[in-house]
Amino acid sequence: MSDEIRVLAFDGLTFFEPASGLLAGPRGLVYLKPVTARLLLHFAKAPRSLLRRQELIDAAWRQAGLGIHENSLNQTIHDLRNAFSRLDPGRTYIKTVPRLGYVLLSSVEPRDALPPRRPEPPPGEEWS
Repeated sequence: MSDEIRVLAFDGLTFFEPASGLLAGPRGLVYLKPVTARLLLHFAKAPRSLLRRQELIDAAWRQAGLGIHENSLNQTIHDLRNAFSRLDPGRTYIKTVPRLGYVLLSSVEPRDALPPRRPEPPPGEEWS
């Protein structure tokens, strides 16, 4: 998967724009911190594969020339799970494999652009 891809689709439901860090899903938009965006991009390069902790640390921190604290990976995985949960509740995107690493459970497909967003109704109103 090339870093030139504009948008990545996770199971066709949630979309990620690596250049901006924008994650868009059925329930809205979230902007990811740069380190969280790098981590998600690395997961997207190997969907449904076990990624070991050290590999993730190297991809999200070391390759960017950043230091890492003991709990940084755990906190960033937590932030990523929270972002996915806000956008697509009830669905698990990242699985922990105890003592080994993590797996992105979604399929990943490149897209040319984010899908058009459906306008939201004004506060207090519902559209059917």
